Amino acid sequence: MEFARLHLGLVLVIVGVVGEGVEIIWKLLVRKRSEKLDLFLNSIGAFFWIVLVIGLALEIRDAAITDKEAAESNRLAGQANERAANAEKQVEQLRSTNLVLQSRLEKIQNMQAPRVALAWKIDKSLEGKPAGTAEIFYQEGDGEVYEFAGWLKSLLVHAKWNVTEPRPIGDTISGSYSGISRDEVQKWSSTMRLGAHGDGVTIIANGKTMITLRDKEINPLKGILSALVALDIRVSLGQDDISLPDGLIRIVVAPR
Repeated sequence: MEFARLHLGLVLVIVGVVGEGVEIIWKLLVRKRSEKLDLFLNSIGAFFWIVLVIGLALEIRDAAITDKEAAESNRLAGQANERAANAEKQVEQLRSTNLVLQSRLEKIQNMQAPRVALAWKIDKSLEGKPAGTAEIFYQEGDGEVYEFAGWLKSLLVHAKWNVTEPRPIGDTISGSYSGISRDEVQKWSSTMRLGAHGDGVTIIANGKTMITLRDKEINPLKGILSALVALDIRVSLGQDDISLPDGLIRIVVAPR
């Protein structure tokens, strides 16, 4: 009964076909029939034909409904697939964003952490690169600055560099300021007097040595600069000092 209720059109088609089939078979088997019998058979045939037509109409309606439901299902499935694709894309974007944020966080942590904890990377960065000559100055009054300057000297020596013992800036003045009165220069901060920045690490040399940064080949200046940059700490180039000999690299260490 449940099948008949759900598929009424199909049931009526079957009943109509069977009824018409009975009429046709009866007419084939019984050749001699009275007019009353023919009328009866024609009436039965007409009835089942009507039943068949009604069944077909219902089937067409059901087919149209099924097609509409299938189209709606396909539409919803398409939307679901699109949402799934968008969700996957968003997950990938979030993953990429997280990697970028993680990288930035590591850089911030490195910038906040004592630079001594990162100094060991210099040794690896300078491995296989040409050694040079350097002098190290540090800003007084900061234990972290003093300690990092000492480690920097040790690591450069290990990398076969010729390095002087780190010393405080004191009254040292850049040769580029020779045209300015000493009393005026002494009013400046100690790092500024050397042509360095007030924070991070500053690399200073004369103009001829600074130009070697343009060389395609690796050289001591490019090597130490890239090694310091790899630490994710503040590194910058300072004012050229015309009083420095060719090839000498002055490294000025200031607070983070």
